[in-house]
Amino acid sequence: MINEILEAKKRWIEGLPNFHGLFKYSIRNFQQAIQRQDKISIIAEIKPTSPVLGVLQDKPNIGSIVNAYQKGGAKALSILTEEYYFGGTLKNISIARESSNLPILCKDFIISSKQLPWICAAGADACLLILSILEIESAKILKKEIEQLGMQAVVEIHTEKELESALQMDSKIILINQRNLQTMTIDPNTTANLINKINKNITVISASGFNNKTSILSLPKKVDAVLIGTFLMQQTDPEKILFEILS
Repeated sequence: MINEILEAKKRWIEGLPNFHGLFKYSIRNFQQAIQRQDKISIIAEIKPTSPVLGVLQDKPNIGSIVNAYQKGGAKALSILTEEYYFGGTLKNISIARESSNLPILCKDFIISSKQLPWICAAGADACLLILSILEIESAKILKKEIEQLGMQAVVEIHTEKELESALQMDSKIILINQRNLQTMTIDPNTTANLINKINKNITVISASGFNNKTSILSLPKKVDAVLIGTFLMQQTDPEKILFEILS
């Protein structure tokens, strides 16, 4: 499935015009917002559709969901902007930006410099770089360009080899995805297996497979934040669920 997604993304980028607009938003510090304090931080995600489970919410009210996430105690937002498989759009970042003061991670398959100014202009504060779909040199270039725009790069890994590449890139924020993007299966031990190889000055996010309080509390203490998408999008009262998780 990942190859289909990437082919669709390449075609989408071919039709994307060069950016000539304005950057109207000041950029907020995503890393600072999610660093662990007295308890783990929650990054709450807007994810209309899952390639695995299908439609999670048909025509979601982005402003309402973001408001619930903030009231529930989320420290940051993740917005899926991939259109064909996740039902996202860059417009959802702008809506979230106008509806909340939480910093925003743009979660997409970023493979071209052409995407970055559009993401920044939409109101994102950070961008995801997925090492399983990028050559190391391409990832380094994209990271540098993200930072030149004032945003922060969140580098996603799933294996020890990808972790080595992330450390080589001097990554400040590493996201450990417990889902294998080739097989779409989740290994809940992925974070525990990799976390001790990550320097303590790096901010660590764990993602995929979190659908109850126990799964979050079982994470190693070195994890700063957990990203929750599908589970929250399936809830009728995400504010209540977040409050229960964090209480």
